[in-house]
Amino acid sequence: MSAVVDGSRGGRSARGLALALALIAAPGCRSCQHADEAGPQVVEETAVPAPADLVADVIVASPNTSWTKLQRGIGGTIGLLPPSFASAAVLALGLDPVLASEIDATTPGFGALAGDPASPSWAFAVRASDPRHARAVLAGGDTARYETREVEGLLELVPKAPDGGARPAPVLGLTKGGFVVLASSSAALAALGPYVSRTLAKRPLPAASALVVDVARETIRAVLAPRAEAAWAEQKKTLLASDEAMRRAHGGREPDFGDPKAIVDALDRTLGDRIALLGDVDHARLSVEIGDDDVRAAMTLTPGREPGPASKWVTDMVGGDVSSVLAMPSSAVIAGAIRGAAIEDAGADPAALVLGAFGGRLKGEGDKRVRDAVSDWSRARGDALAFAASWDPPRGLFVRAAVRDREAAMRAMRATVDVAAAPPLDEMLRVKSVRVSGEDVAPVGKVTLATFVRAPDPGTMRPRARRHGEAGAPEAPTSTVGVAWGLEGEAFVVAAGAEPIVSLRTMAKPEKRLADEPAVVRALAAADAIETALVVQPFKLDERRAPLPSAPVAVTLGRQGGDAVLRISAAHALLREVGRLQVTP
Repeated sequence: MSAVVDGSRGGRSARGLALALALIAAPGCRSCQHADEAGPQVVEETAVPAPADLVADVIVASPNTSWTKLQRGIGGTIGLLPPSFASAAVLALGLDPVLASEIDATTPGFGALAGDPASPSWAFAVRASDPRHARAVLAGGDTARYETREVEGLLELVPKAPDGGARPAPVLGLTKGGFVVLASSSAALAALGPYVSRTLAKRPLPAASALVVDVARETIRAVLAPRAEAAWAEQKKTLLASDEAMRRAHGGREPDFGDPKAIVDALDRTLGDRIALLGDVDHARLSVEIGDDDVRAAMTLTPGREPGPASKWVTDMVGGDVSSVLAMPSSAVIAGAIRGAAIEDAGADPAALVLGAFGGRLKGEGDKRVRDAVSDWSRARGDALAFAASWDPPRGLFVRAAVRDREAAMRAMRATVDVAAAPPLDEMLRVKSVRVSGEDVAPVGKVTLATFVRAPDPGTMRPRARRHGEAGAPEAPTSTVGVAWGLEGEAFVVAAGAEPIVSLRTMAKPEKRLADEPAVVRALAAADAIETALVVQPFKLDERRAPLPSAPVAVTLGRQGGDAVLRISAAHALLREVGRLQVTP
Protein backbone atom coordinates (compact mmCIF):
# COMPACT_ATOMS: atom_id res chain seq x y z
CA MET A 1 0.00 0.00 0.00
CA SER A 2 1.33 3.50 -0.76
CA ALA A 3 0.29 7.04 0.23
CA VAL A 4 1.07 10.52 -1.10
CA VAL A 5 1.43 13.11 1.66
CA ASP A 6 1.20 16.82 0.80
CA GLY A 7 1.43 19.91 2.90
CA SER A 8 3.19 20.78 6.11
CA ARG A 9 0.66 18.97 8.39
CA GLY A 10 0.85 15.87 6.23
CA GLY A 11 4.61 16.11 6.22
CA ARG A 12 4.73 16.27 10.02
CA SER A 13 2.41 13.23 10.20
CA ALA A 14 4.58 11.27 7.80
CA ARG A 15 7.73 12.15 9.74
CA GLY A 16 6.04 11.16 13.00
CA LEU A 17 4.98 7.80 11.55
CA ALA A 18 8.50 7.14 10.25
CA LEU A 19 9.94 7.98 13.67
CA ALA A 20 7.51 5.63 15.43
CA LEU A 21 8.37 2.81 13.06
CA ALA A 22 12.06 3.44 13.57
CA LEU A 23 11.67 3.30 17.35
CA ILE A 24 9.73 0.05 17.13
CA ALA A 25 12.37 -1.48 14.88
CA ALA A 26 15.30 -0.17 16.92
CA PRO A 27 17.56 -2.70 18.64
CA GLY A 28 16.58 -3.37 22.21
CA CYS A 29 12.82 -2.71 21.72
CA ARG A 30 10.65 -5.09 23.87
CA SER A 31 8.37 -6.07 21.01
CA CYS A 32 11.28 -7.02 18.80
CA GLN A 33 12.98 -8.90 21.59
CA HIS A 34 9.78 -10.87 22.21
CA ALA A 35 9.52 -11.68 18.51
CA ASP A 36 13.11 -12.85 18.40
CA GLU A 37 12.56 -15.04 21.45
CA ALA A 38 9.46 -16.52 19.94
CA GLY A 39 11.33 -17.50 16.81
CA PRO A 40 9.74 -18.20 13.44
CA GLN A 41 6.04 -18.98 13.15
CA VAL A 42 6.40 -22.57 11.91
CA VAL A 43 9.33 -24.98 11.74
CA GLU A 44 9.34 -27.93 9.33
CA GLU A 45 9.57 -31.10 11.42
CA THR A 46 10.61 -34.56 10.27
CA ALA A 47 8.22 -37.50 10.44
CA VAL A 48 8.47 -40.12 13.19
CA PRO A 49 7.51 -43.83 13.16
CA ALA A 50 4.07 -44.94 14.28
CA PRO A 51 3.86 -46.08 17.92
CA ALA A 52 4.28 -49.83 18.41
CA ASP A 53 0.94 -50.06 20.24
CA LEU A 54 -1.01 -47.94 17.73
CA VAL A 55 -4.70 -48.83 17.65
CA ALA A 56 -6.07 -46.40 15.08
CA ASP A 57 -5.43 -43.20 13.13
CA VAL A 58 -8.12 -40.49 13.10
CA ILE A 59 -8.51 -37.71 10.55
CA VAL A 60 -11.16 -34.97 10.76
CA ALA A 61 -11.04 -33.32 7.35
CA SER A 62 -12.81 -30.05 8.19
CA PRO A 63 -13.88 -29.78 11.83
CA ASN A 64 -15.80 -26.50 11.56
CA THR A 65 -17.70 -27.46 8.40
CA SER A 66 -18.71 -30.82 9.82
CA TRP A 67 -19.78 -29.31 13.13
CA THR A 68 -21.87 -26.64 11.37
CA LYS A 69 -23.67 -29.27 9.29
CA LEU A 70 -24.32 -31.37 12.35
CA GLN A 71 -25.72 -28.42 14.30
CA ARG A 72 -27.89 -27.27 11.42
CA GLY A 73 -29.20 -30.75 10.68
CA ILE A 74 -29.79 -32.15 14.15
CA GLY A 75 -30.40 -28.97 16.13
CA GLY A 76 -31.94 -29.57 19.54
CA THR A 77 -29.39 -29.75 22.35
CA ILE A 78 -26.52 -29.79 19.83
CA GLY A 79 -27.84 -26.55 18.39
CA LEU A 80 -27.45 -24.90 21.81
CA LEU A 81 -23.72 -25.60 21.93
CA PRO A 82 -21.14 -23.06 20.67
CA PRO A 83 -21.21 -22.60 16.89
CA SER A 84 -17.53 -23.39 16.31
CA PHE A 85 -15.90 -26.79 16.65
CA ALA A 86 -13.07 -25.38 18.76
CA SER A 87 -15.40 -23.70 21.26
CA ALA A 88 -17.61 -26.77 21.53
CA ALA A 89 -14.60 -29.09 22.04
CA VAL A 90 -13.04 -26.81 24.66
CA LEU A 91 -16.36 -26.67 26.51
CA ALA A 92 -16.88 -30.43 26.35
CA LEU A 93 -13.34 -31.18 27.58
CA GLY A 94 -13.41 -28.59 30.35
CA LEU A 95 -10.41 -26.67 28.99
CA ASP A 96 -9.50 -23.01 29.31
CA PRO A 97 -11.96 -21.05 27.09
CA VAL A 98 -9.09 -18.86 25.83
CA LEU A 99 -7.77 -21.90 23.98
CA ALA A 100 -10.72 -21.87 21.54
CA SER A 101 -9.58 -18.65 19.88
CA GLU A 102 -6.09 -20.10 19.33
CA ILE A 103 -7.28 -23.13 17.29
CA ASP A 104 -7.85 -23.00 13.53
CA ALA A 105 -10.69 -25.51 13.12
CA THR A 106 -11.07 -24.69 9.43
CA THR A 107 -8.03 -26.92 8.82
CA PRO A 108 -7.86 -30.71 9.26
CA GLY A 109 -7.32 -32.34 12.64
CA PHE A 110 -5.25 -35.49 13.18
CA GLY A 111 -5.53 -37.99 16.01
CA ALA A 112 -4.31 -41.38 17.17
CA LEU A 113 -5.40 -44.04 19.67
CA ALA A 114 -2.91 -46.40 21.27
CA GLY A 115 -2.57 -49.01 23.98
CA ASP A 116 -5.58 -50.90 25.31
CA PRO A 117 -8.44 -50.67 22.73
CA ALA A 118 -10.97 -50.84 25.57
CA SER A 119 -9.42 -47.76 27.24
CA PRO A 120 -6.90 -46.26 24.83
CA SER A 121 -4.60 -43.32 25.32
CA TRP A 122 -5.08 -40.63 22.68
CA ALA A 123 -3.75 -37.44 21.15
CA PHE A 124 -5.31 -34.99 18.69
CA ALA A 125 -3.53 -32.23 16.79
CA VAL A 126 -5.03 -29.21 15.03
CA ARG A 127 -3.26 -26.15 13.67
CA ALA A 128 -2.95 -23.03 15.74
CA SER A 129 -4.43 -19.87 14.22
CA ASP A 130 -1.21 -18.03 15.05
CA PRO A 131 1.43 -20.24 16.74
CA ARG A 132 3.43 -17.26 18.09
CA HIS A 133 0.33 -15.60 19.50
CA ALA A 134 -0.86 -18.88 21.04
CA ARG A 135 2.43 -19.30 22.89
CA ALA A 136 2.47 -15.68 24.00
CA VAL A 137 -1.11 -15.80 25.35
CA LEU A 138 -0.95 -19.22 26.98
CA ALA A 139 2.61 -19.31 28.33
CA GLY A 140 4.33 -16.01 27.60
CA GLY A 141 4.70 -14.03 30.79
CA ASP A 142 3.95 -13.67 34.48
CA THR A 143 0.19 -13.64 33.86
CA ALA A 144 0.21 -16.74 31.63
CA ARG A 145 -2.11 -19.56 32.56
CA TYR A 146 0.49 -22.27 31.92
CA GLU A 147 4.06 -23.18 32.65
CA THR A 148 6.06 -24.94 29.97
CA ARG A 149 8.39 -27.89 29.64
CA GLU A 150 9.97 -29.63 26.67
CA VAL A 151 8.60 -33.11 25.92
CA GLU A 152 9.78 -35.12 22.89
CA GLY A 153 10.35 -32.06 20.74
CA LEU A 154 7.13 -30.27 21.68
CA LEU A 155 6.16 -27.85 24.42
CA GLU A 156 3.84 -29.21 27.10
CA LEU A 157 1.68 -26.55 28.77
CA VAL A 158 1.27 -27.31 32.46
CA PRO A 159 -1.59 -25.43 34.16
CA LYS A 160 -0.48 -23.29 37.07
CA ALA A 161 -2.10 -24.65 40.22
CA PRO A 162 -1.27 -22.36 43.17
CA ASP A 163 -3.31 -24.51 45.51
CA GLY A 164 -1.37 -27.64 44.51
CA GLY A 165 -4.47 -29.25 43.08
CA ALA A 166 -4.46 -32.11 40.61
CA ARG A 167 -3.82 -31.29 36.97
CA PRO A 168 -6.90 -31.62 34.78
CA ALA A 169 -7.07 -33.95 31.79
CA PRO A 170 -6.59 -33.71 28.86
CA VAL A 171 -3.16 -32.15 28.71
CA LEU A 172 -2.11 -29.52 26.21
CA GLY A 173 0.96 -29.04 24.02
CA LEU A 174 2.34 -26.79 21.28
CA THR A 175 4.62 -27.99 18.48
CA LYS A 176 7.27 -26.16 16.50
CA GLY A 177 5.31 -27.07 13.39
CA GLY A 178 2.39 -24.88 14.47
CA PHE A 179 0.00 -27.43 15.99
CA VAL A 180 -1.98 -27.40 19.20
CA VAL A 181 -2.03 -30.95 20.59
CA LEU A 182 -4.51 -32.33 23.11
CA ALA A 183 -3.74 -35.65 24.77
CA SER A 184 -5.22 -37.95 27.39
CA SER A 185 -2.11 -37.69 29.58
CA SER A 186 1.45 -36.38 29.64
CA ALA A 187 2.67 -39.81 28.59
CA ALA A 188 0.24 -39.84 25.65
CA LEU A 189 1.37 -36.35 24.65
CA ALA A 190 4.98 -37.52 24.54
CA ALA A 191 4.23 -40.82 22.78
CA LEU A 192 1.57 -39.74 20.30
CA GLY A 193 1.97 -35.96 19.92
CA PRO A 194 4.95 -36.11 17.51
CA TYR A 195 3.27 -38.86 15.47
CA VAL A 196 -0.05 -37.03 14.92
CA SER A 197 1.55 -33.63 14.23
CA ARG A 198 4.62 -34.65 12.24
CA THR A 199 3.66 -37.89 10.47
CA LEU A 200 -0.10 -38.26 10.23
CA ALA A 201 -0.55 -34.58 9.34
CA LYS A 202 1.56 -35.07 6.19
CA ARG A 203 -0.54 -37.87 4.71
CA PRO A 204 -3.01 -37.18 1.88
CA LEU A 205 -6.49 -36.29 3.12
CA PRO A 206 -9.31 -38.78 2.43
CA ALA A 207 -11.85 -37.61 -0.12
CA ALA A 208 -15.41 -36.57 0.76
CA SER A 209 -15.40 -37.82 4.37
CA ALA A 210 -15.84 -35.70 7.45
CA LEU A 211 -14.15 -38.30 9.67
CA VAL A 212 -11.89 -41.26 8.89
CA VAL A 213 -10.64 -43.84 11.37
CA ASP A 214 -8.05 -46.35 10.16
CA VAL A 215 -7.58 -49.38 12.39
CA ALA A 216 -4.09 -50.82 12.34
CA ARG A 217 -3.61 -54.35 10.96
CA GLU A 218 -1.73 -55.61 14.00
CA THR A 219 -4.47 -54.23 16.26
CA ILE A 220 -7.06 -56.33 14.47
CA ARG A 221 -5.02 -59.53 14.43
CA ALA A 222 -3.13 -59.31 17.71
CA VAL A 223 -5.68 -57.49 19.88
CA LEU A 224 -9.25 -57.30 18.60
CA ALA A 225 -9.61 -60.86 17.30
CA PRO A 226 -8.09 -62.51 20.41
CA ARG A 227 -10.22 -60.31 22.67
CA ALA A 228 -13.38 -61.23 20.77
CA GLU A 229 -12.45 -64.89 21.06
CA ALA A 230 -11.77 -64.56 24.80
CA ALA A 231 -15.02 -62.63 25.37
CA TRP A 232 -17.08 -65.32 23.64
CA ALA A 233 -15.26 -68.08 25.51
CA GLU A 234 -16.10 -66.40 28.80
CA GLN A 235 -19.73 -65.86 27.76
CA LYS A 236 -20.02 -69.48 26.62
CA LYS A 237 -18.62 -70.66 29.95
CA THR A 238 -21.19 -68.54 31.82
CA LEU A 239 -24.12 -69.84 29.75
CA LEU A 240 -23.14 -73.47 30.18
CA ALA A 241 -22.53 -73.01 33.91
CA SER A 242 -25.99 -71.48 34.28
CA ASP A 243 -27.48 -74.41 32.37
CA GLU A 244 -25.74 -76.92 34.65
CA ALA A 245 -26.99 -75.06 37.73
CA MET A 246 -30.58 -75.13 36.45
CA ARG A 247 -30.33 -78.86 35.64
CA ARG A 248 -29.05 -79.62 39.16
CA ALA A 249 -31.86 -77.57 40.67
CA HIS A 250 -34.38 -79.73 38.75
CA GLY A 251 -32.82 -83.09 39.54
CA GLY A 252 -30.78 -83.27 36.34
CA ARG A 253 -33.86 -82.97 34.10
CA GLU A 254 -33.35 -81.56 30.59
CA PRO A 255 -35.00 -78.19 29.79
CA ASP A 256 -38.56 -78.31 28.48
CA PHE A 257 -37.78 -75.86 25.69
CA GLY A 258 -34.62 -74.45 24.17
CA ASP A 259 -31.76 -76.68 25.32
CA PRO A 260 -28.94 -74.18 26.04
CA LYS A 261 -26.22 -76.68 25.14
CA ALA A 262 -27.52 -77.15 21.61
CA ILE A 263 -28.05 -73.41 21.15
CA VAL A 264 -24.58 -72.57 22.49
CA ASP A 265 -23.03 -75.19 20.19
CA ALA A 266 -24.71 -73.55 17.19
CA LEU A 267 -23.59 -70.08 18.30
CA ASP A 268 -20.09 -71.42 18.89
CA ARG A 269 -19.82 -72.55 15.28
CA THR A 270 -21.22 -69.30 13.88
CA LEU A 271 -19.27 -66.92 16.12
CA GLY A 272 -16.12 -69.01 15.78
CA ASP A 273 -16.26 -68.54 12.03
CA ARG A 274 -16.79 -64.78 12.42
CA ILE A 275 -13.88 -64.41 14.86
CA ALA A 276 -11.60 -66.35 12.49
CA LEU A 277 -12.78 -64.01 9.74
CA LEU A 278 -11.91 -60.95 11.85
CA GLY A 279 -8.42 -62.29 12.46
CA ASP A 280 -7.88 -62.56 8.71
CA VAL A 281 -8.77 -58.90 8.01
CA ASP A 282 -5.79 -56.87 6.82
CA HIS A 283 -7.24 -53.38 7.25
CA ALA A 284 -10.38 -51.68 8.55
CA ARG A 285 -11.49 -48.12 7.80
CA LEU A 286 -14.45 -46.22 9.24
CA SER A 287 -15.58 -43.23 7.15
CA VAL A 288 -18.26 -40.79 8.30
CA GLU A 289 -20.00 -38.22 6.11
CA ILE A 290 -22.43 -35.56 7.33
CA GLY A 291 -25.07 -34.72 4.76
CA ASP A 292 -27.85 -32.17 4.69
CA ASP A 293 -30.43 -34.75 5.85
CA ASP A 294 -28.50 -37.60 7.46
CA VAL A 295 -25.24 -38.92 8.85
CA ARG A 296 -23.66 -41.78 6.88
CA ALA A 297 -20.97 -44.15 8.09
CA ALA A 298 -19.14 -46.88 6.16
CA MET A 299 -16.93 -49.60 7.62
CA THR A 300 -14.64 -51.10 4.98
CA LEU A 301 -12.94 -54.43 5.74
CA THR A 302 -10.05 -55.42 3.49
CA PRO A 303 -9.08 -59.11 3.58
CA GLY A 304 -5.48 -60.25 3.84
CA ARG A 305 -3.55 -60.83 0.65
CA GLU A 306 -3.29 -64.58 1.19
CA PRO A 307 -6.45 -66.72 0.74
CA GLY A 308 -8.25 -67.11 4.05
CA PRO A 309 -11.64 -66.84 5.82
CA ALA A 310 -12.02 -63.11 5.13
CA SER A 311 -11.24 -63.32 1.40
CA LYS A 312 -13.56 -66.34 1.06
CA TRP A 313 -16.34 -64.47 2.86
CA VAL A 314 -16.05 -61.49 0.51
CA THR A 315 -15.73 -63.67 -2.60
CA ASP A 316 -18.81 -65.71 -1.64
CA MET A 317 -21.00 -62.63 -1.22
CA VAL A 318 -23.91 -62.60 -3.66
CA GLY A 319 -24.46 -58.96 -4.55
CA GLY A 320 -27.70 -57.41 -5.71
CA ASP A 321 -29.72 -54.20 -5.61
CA VAL A 322 -32.17 -52.94 -2.99
CA SER A 323 -35.30 -53.08 -5.15
CA SER A 324 -36.84 -55.87 -3.05
CA VAL A 325 -36.61 -53.65 0.04
CA LEU A 326 -37.95 -50.57 -1.73
CA ALA A 327 -40.96 -52.63 -2.89
CA MET A 328 -42.11 -53.07 0.72
CA PRO A 329 -44.86 -50.87 2.27
CA SER A 330 -43.86 -47.37 3.34
CA SER A 331 -45.65 -48.04 6.65
CA ALA A 332 -43.17 -50.79 7.56
CA VAL A 333 -41.46 -50.35 10.90
CA ILE A 334 -38.72 -52.64 9.66
CA ALA A 335 -37.96 -54.00 6.21
CA GLY A 336 -35.01 -55.85 4.81
CA ALA A 337 -33.52 -58.30 2.37
CA ILE A 338 -30.87 -61.01 2.61
CA ARG A 339 -29.37 -63.12 -0.12
CA GLY A 340 -26.73 -65.67 -0.91
CA ALA A 341 -24.50 -66.95 1.88
CA ALA A 342 -26.40 -64.86 4.42
CA ILE A 343 -29.38 -67.28 4.30
CA GLU A 344 -27.44 -70.52 4.24
CA ASP A 345 -27.94 -73.11 6.98
CA ALA A 346 -26.22 -72.26 10.28
CA GLY A 347 -24.95 -75.81 10.81
CA ALA A 348 -24.11 -79.01 8.99
CA ASP A 349 -27.37 -80.59 10.17
CA PRO A 350 -30.09 -77.97 10.77
CA ALA A 351 -32.62 -80.67 11.70
CA ALA A 352 -30.31 -81.91 14.46
CA LEU A 353 -29.94 -78.31 15.67
CA VAL A 354 -33.72 -77.82 15.91
CA LEU A 355 -34.27 -81.19 17.58
CA GLY A 356 -31.41 -80.61 19.99
CA ALA A 357 -32.76 -77.21 20.98
CA PHE A 358 -35.87 -78.94 22.34
CA GLY A 359 -33.88 -81.15 24.67
CA GLY A 360 -35.03 -84.39 23.09
CA ARG A 361 -38.74 -83.69 23.65
CA LEU A 362 -39.53 -83.94 19.94
CA LYS A 363 -39.70 -87.69 19.39
CA GLY A 364 -41.58 -90.07 17.15
CA GLU A 365 -43.99 -88.15 14.92
CA GLY A 366 -42.65 -84.80 16.15
CA ASP A 367 -39.12 -85.79 15.16
CA LYS A 368 -40.31 -86.83 11.70
CA ARG A 369 -42.26 -83.59 11.17
CA VAL A 370 -39.24 -81.48 11.99
CA ARG A 371 -36.94 -83.47 9.70
CA ASP A 372 -39.48 -83.33 6.87
CA ALA A 373 -39.94 -79.58 7.28
CA VAL A 374 -36.20 -78.87 7.38
CA SER A 375 -35.59 -81.12 4.38
CA ASP A 376 -38.25 -79.36 2.31
CA TRP A 377 -37.02 -75.90 3.36
CA SER A 378 -33.49 -76.84 2.30
CA ARG A 379 -34.78 -78.12 -1.04
CA ALA A 380 -36.96 -75.05 -1.63
CA ARG A 381 -34.61 -72.32 -0.44
CA GLY A 382 -33.56 -69.81 -3.07
CA ASP A 383 -30.84 -67.17 -2.95
CA ALA A 384 -32.90 -64.12 -1.91
CA LEU A 385 -35.48 -63.20 0.70
CA ALA A 386 -37.20 -59.91 1.59
CA PHE A 387 -39.38 -59.13 4.61
CA ALA A 388 -41.31 -56.34 6.29
CA ALA A 389 -43.23 -55.78 9.53
CA SER A 390 -46.06 -53.25 9.61
CA TRP A 391 -47.28 -51.54 12.77
CA ASP A 392 -50.43 -50.15 11.16
CA PRO A 393 -53.59 -52.13 12.04
CA PRO A 394 -53.76 -54.95 11.39
CA ARG A 395 -50.16 -55.44 12.42
CA GLY A 396 -48.43 -58.16 10.50
CA LEU A 397 -45.25 -59.70 9.13
CA PHE A 398 -44.71 -60.31 5.41
CA VAL A 399 -42.02 -62.38 3.65
CA ARG A 400 -41.31 -62.77 -0.07
CA ALA A 401 -38.68 -65.40 -0.95
CA ALA A 402 -37.17 -66.74 -4.12
CA VAL A 403 -37.55 -70.54 -4.20
CA ARG A 404 -35.93 -73.28 -6.24
CA ASP A 405 -38.77 -75.76 -5.67
CA ARG A 406 -42.23 -74.22 -5.38
CA GLU A 407 -43.98 -77.40 -4.24
CA ALA A 408 -41.32 -78.10 -1.62
CA ALA A 409 -41.89 -74.60 -0.23
CA MET A 410 -45.64 -75.22 0.09
CA ARG A 411 -45.02 -78.57 1.84
CA ALA A 412 -42.42 -77.07 4.15
CA MET A 413 -44.81 -74.34 5.28
CA ARG A 414 -47.59 -76.82 5.99
CA ALA A 415 -45.16 -79.06 7.92
CA THR A 416 -44.05 -76.06 9.97
CA VAL A 417 -47.68 -75.36 10.90
CA ASP A 418 -48.11 -79.00 11.94
CA VAL A 419 -45.01 -78.79 14.17
CA ALA A 420 -46.30 -75.60 15.83
CA ALA A 421 -49.69 -77.22 16.52
CA ALA A 422 -48.24 -80.42 18.05
CA PRO A 423 -46.48 -81.12 21.38
CA PRO A 424 -44.40 -79.58 22.80
CA LEU A 425 -44.75 -76.31 20.84
CA ASP A 426 -48.54 -76.23 21.22
CA GLU A 427 -48.10 -75.86 24.97
CA MET A 428 -45.47 -73.17 24.69
CA LEU A 429 -47.53 -71.24 22.10
CA ARG A 430 -50.83 -71.93 23.94
CA VAL A 431 -52.35 -73.45 20.78
CA LYS A 432 -55.75 -75.04 21.46
CA SER A 433 -56.57 -75.89 17.84
CA VAL A 434 -55.69 -75.03 14.26
CA ARG A 435 -57.93 -74.64 11.22
CA VAL A 436 -56.52 -74.87 7.69
CA SER A 437 -58.46 -73.55 4.72
CA GLY A 438 -57.97 -72.22 1.20
CA GLU A 439 -58.50 -68.61 0.10
CA ASP A 440 -58.32 -66.61 -3.12
CA VAL A 441 -56.39 -63.39 -2.48
CA ALA A 442 -55.47 -60.76 -5.04
CA PRO A 443 -52.78 -60.19 -6.22
CA VAL A 444 -51.35 -63.54 -5.11
CA GLY A 445 -54.15 -65.89 -6.14
CA LYS A 446 -54.84 -69.10 -4.24
CA VAL A 447 -53.32 -69.22 -0.76
CA THR A 448 -53.47 -71.50 2.24
CA LEU A 449 -54.64 -70.03 5.55
CA ALA A 450 -53.84 -71.60 8.93
CA THR A 451 -55.71 -70.07 11.89
CA PHE A 452 -54.43 -70.86 15.39
CA VAL A 453 -56.90 -70.62 18.26
CA ARG A 454 -54.89 -69.72 21.34
CA ALA A 455 -55.69 -70.11 25.01
CA PRO A 456 -55.48 -66.96 27.14
CA ASP A 457 -52.26 -66.01 28.83
CA PRO A 458 -52.57 -67.12 32.49
CA GLY A 459 -50.80 -63.96 33.56
CA THR A 460 -53.57 -61.75 32.14
CA MET A 461 -56.64 -63.81 33.22
CA ARG A 462 -59.07 -62.44 35.81
CA PRO A 463 -58.95 -64.26 39.19
CA ARG A 464 -62.45 -65.77 38.83
CA ALA A 465 -61.62 -67.09 35.39
CA ARG A 466 -58.72 -69.08 36.84
CA ARG A 467 -60.95 -71.07 39.20
CA HIS A 468 -62.00 -74.18 37.36
CA GLY A 469 -65.27 -75.77 38.39
CA GLU A 470 -66.65 -72.72 40.17
CA ALA A 471 -70.26 -72.11 39.26
CA GLY A 472 -70.76 -68.98 37.22
CA ALA A 473 -67.01 -68.42 36.63
CA PRO A 474 -66.64 -66.58 33.31
CA GLU A 475 -64.76 -68.44 30.62
CA ALA A 476 -61.54 -66.70 29.65
CA PRO A 477 -61.63 -65.48 26.03
CA THR A 478 -59.44 -67.10 23.41
CA SER A 479 -57.57 -65.28 20.64
CA THR A 480 -56.58 -66.13 17.11
CA VAL A 481 -53.47 -65.60 15.02
CA GLY A 482 -52.94 -66.81 11.51
CA VAL A 483 -50.45 -67.55 8.76
CA ALA A 484 -51.28 -67.30 5.04
CA TRP A 485 -48.98 -68.47 2.28
CA GLY A 486 -48.92 -69.01 -1.45
CA LEU A 487 -47.05 -68.48 -4.69
CA GLU A 488 -46.71 -65.08 -6.34
CA GLY A 489 -45.23 -65.79 -9.73
CA GLU A 490 -41.86 -67.40 -9.04
CA ALA A 491 -41.78 -66.17 -5.44
CA PHE A 492 -43.10 -67.75 -2.26
CA VAL A 493 -45.03 -65.29 -0.04
CA VAL A 494 -46.07 -65.57 3.61
CA ALA A 495 -48.00 -63.22 5.89
CA ALA A 496 -48.58 -63.67 9.61
CA GLY A 497 -50.61 -61.72 12.14
CA ALA A 498 -54.06 -61.25 13.58
CA GLU A 499 -55.49 -60.85 10.05
CA PRO A 500 -52.99 -62.55 7.73
CA ILE A 501 -55.17 -62.34 4.62
CA VAL A 502 -55.41 -58.54 4.99
CA SER A 503 -51.67 -58.32 5.64
CA LEU A 504 -50.93 -60.47 2.59
CA ARG A 505 -53.17 -58.40 0.34
CA THR A 506 -51.90 -54.99 1.47
CA MET A 507 -48.20 -55.84 1.80
CA ALA A 508 -47.75 -57.94 -1.34
CA LYS A 509 -48.78 -54.94 -3.45
CA PRO A 510 -48.84 -51.82 -1.23
CA GLU A 511 -50.43 -48.56 -2.31
CA LYS A 512 -47.37 -46.66 -1.11
CA ARG A 513 -43.91 -48.24 -1.08
CA LEU A 514 -40.60 -47.42 0.56
CA ALA A 515 -39.50 -46.38 -2.93
CA ASP A 516 -41.91 -43.43 -2.51
CA GLU A 517 -40.05 -42.21 0.59
CA PRO A 518 -37.19 -39.88 -0.51
CA ALA A 519 -35.33 -40.32 2.80
CA VAL A 520 -35.28 -44.11 2.42
CA VAL A 521 -34.15 -43.90 -1.20
CA ARG A 522 -31.33 -41.52 -0.19
CA ALA A 523 -30.30 -43.78 2.67
CA LEU A 524 -29.94 -46.75 0.33
CA ALA A 525 -28.53 -44.84 -2.64
CA ALA A 526 -24.88 -45.65 -1.87
CA ALA A 527 -25.56 -49.36 -1.60
CA ASP A 528 -24.46 -51.46 -4.55
CA ALA A 529 -23.84 -55.19 -4.77
CA ILE A 530 -25.46 -55.66 -1.36
CA GLU A 531 -25.92 -58.97 0.40
CA THR A 532 -27.97 -57.73 3.35
CA ALA A 533 -30.09 -54.58 3.68
CA LEU A 534 -32.21 -53.32 6.55
CA VAL A 535 -34.41 -50.24 6.95
CA VAL A 536 -35.87 -49.28 10.34
CA GLN A 537 -38.41 -46.47 10.80
CA PRO A 538 -38.81 -45.97 14.57
CA PHE A 539 -41.28 -43.09 14.17
CA LYS A 540 -43.79 -45.56 12.70
CA LEU A 541 -44.18 -47.03 16.18
CA ASP A 542 -45.75 -43.77 17.39
CA GLU A 543 -49.13 -42.98 15.84
CA ARG A 544 -48.50 -39.26 16.44
CA ARG A 545 -45.31 -39.31 14.39
CA ALA A 546 -46.27 -41.97 11.85
CA PRO A 547 -47.70 -39.41 9.34
CA LEU A 548 -44.47 -37.37 9.41
CA PRO A 549 -41.86 -37.74 6.64
CA SER A 550 -39.77 -40.85 7.01
CA ALA A 551 -36.72 -40.65 9.30
CA PRO A 552 -35.03 -44.01 8.72
CA VAL A 553 -31.98 -45.88 9.85
CA ALA A 554 -30.60 -47.93 6.95
CA VAL A 555 -27.96 -50.65 7.15
CA THR A 556 -26.40 -52.47 4.21
CA LEU A 557 -23.65 -55.05 3.91
CA GLY A 558 -22.10 -55.82 0.56
CA ARG A 559 -19.02 -56.07 -1.57
CA GLN A 560 -17.09 -53.29 -3.26
CA GLY A 561 -14.23 -54.59 -5.31
CA GLY A 562 -12.35 -56.97 -3.06
CA ASP A 563 -13.59 -55.36 0.17
CA ALA A 564 -16.62 -55.90 2.37
CA VAL A 565 -18.47 -52.67 3.19
CA LEU A 566 -20.97 -52.15 6.01
CA ARG A 567 -22.90 -48.89 5.61
CA ILE A 568 -25.17 -47.19 8.15
CA SER A 569 -27.27 -44.09 7.54
CA ALA A 570 -29.32 -42.26 10.20
CA ALA A 571 -31.68 -39.36 9.48
CA HIS A 572 -31.03 -36.06 11.26
CA ALA A 573 -34.62 -36.02 12.53
CA LEU A 574 -34.10 -39.34 14.26
CA LEU A 575 -30.78 -38.27 15.80
CA ARG A 576 -32.47 -35.09 17.01
CA GLU A 577 -35.14 -37.16 18.77
CA VAL A 578 -32.50 -39.41 20.33
CA GLY A 579 -30.72 -36.32 21.64
CA ARG A 580 -33.96 -34.97 23.07
CA LEU A 581 -34.64 -38.21 24.91
CA GLN A 582 -31.13 -38.14 26.40
CA VAL A 583 -31.82 -34.84 28.18
CA THR A 584 -35.49 -35.42 29.03
CA PRO A 585 -35.92 -36.43 32.70
